[in-house]
Amino acid sequence: MSLPTILRWSIKFLLLVFLLGFLDFYLPDHEVVRILDADVKRMDKESGELISKKIPTADGSRVRDVNLIQSVLPNGKPLAFRNEDTGWGFPWYFKFDTENLQIKAKDLRSTPDDPIWVEVIRYGWRIEILSMFPNAISLKKVEGPDAVGWPWTRIVTIVVLVIFALLLWRAWHLFLVRVWLPATERFDLSSPVDGVKRFFRKSGRSRLPPSGSKPFDDDL
Repeated sequence: MSLPTILRWSIKFLLLVFLLGFLDFYLPDHEVVRILDADVKRMDKESGELISKKIPTADGSRVRDVNLIQSVLPNGKPLAFRNEDTGWGFPWYFKFDTENLQIKAKDLRSTPDDPIWVEVIRYGWRIEILSMFPNAISLKKVEGPDAVGWPWTRIVTIVVLVIFALLLWRAWHLFLVRVWLPATERFDLSSPVDGVKRFFRKSGRSRLPPSGSKPFDDDL
């Protein structure tokens, strides 16, 4: 396998990985958790690290308060969510009820002796080294830790994207067959540069210099 072929397939693979990661990050997913607490934490805008409220900051414009929902998964692993509005911007979840969701999270707090299991619809990843938290979109009380619903929004979005990609590929195929290939046969576009020059010369609108000459010779 030649080096250009390896590079071409490597680029395709990286684009596919990027697309799958993008979809996995922004499409909604479900988690069933037991909520421990819902609190407000101070976070650095640049680094994303949590800052203790007891530590004064010299520049108040660099910090922001973030609602966090602290929970544990059925297997006992801790998982924290941030609770922030998405507003009218991307991603288009149109979430404006951050405070209501925070109150609901506090109302659903429970202990291991009397657990209340909550289904959290969220997007994003929990990356501890980057202090990154998934954003909670909605909360719903469920009967038990195994009550996980189907991610219909994620499934429908992927199906729509696949259909759109197939339609785009079909449109591109029709363009090649009905427009590009007839044009190559008519104007002999085996060489792109010579083909373009020949096209403009035949149409009587070309002032391109002949092959081998320096451009703009007439102007020197």
